Amino acid sequence: MDGDTGMMFFIVDDDEMVIEVQKALLEAAGYRVEYGTSSTEALERLSSVRPDCVITDIMMPGIDGLALLSRLRHDQTLADTRIIMVSAKSYEFDRKQSLKLGADGFITKPIIPETYVAQIREVLDDAIEMSFWGVFWGVRGTLPRTGDSSLRYGGNTPCVSLEFPRGEFFIFDAGTGIKLLSDRLIEEGRPHEQAG
Repeated sequence: MDGDTGMMFFIVDDDEMVIEVQKALLEAAGYRVEYGTSSTEALERLSSVRPDCVITDIMMPGIDGLALLSRLRHDQTLADTRIIMVSAKSYEFDRKQSLKLGADGFITKPIIPETYVAQIREVLDDAIEMSFWGVFWGVRGTLPRTGDSSLRYGGNTPCVSLEFPRGEFFIFDAGTGIKLLSDRLIEEGRPHEQAG
């Protein structure tokens, strides 16, 4: 959807400053934006506005964002509308609950202006991110080595990851490059689960 600037977004958040930041970023990218400061207001307007994408917070007075999400997913006039949760609630439970109720993506606040629109586009494009861990230092299929002699071709054996917009994360061929992946996940404060 990159370049699809005819899209219309509807932002639902009780913090007007957060709305203004998101609105400014989306409009600068060429999108049309409307907004509401409560879920009640949004419910009254969304069926007639029929946006391409709703961006909503979870924590709001009255009807919270999860209840709003559930109601929107039962509104047939909004069946094709994408819904993205943007919330400071960074618990894995909240992300999973949002996706279970039908959210197309989950972005954790605080909003980072430099990456916000790209995050939105990733969800809308349903893009899969593939990473070869150790690529900056090289990925090789032989014995792992570090030092000056491995700067050009690398010293880590392969570790490949796939990340989907709804948060699914898969690791393949977990060679020594997995150390770089684990360092990145810890640095980002990413939640983790043990495989069953």
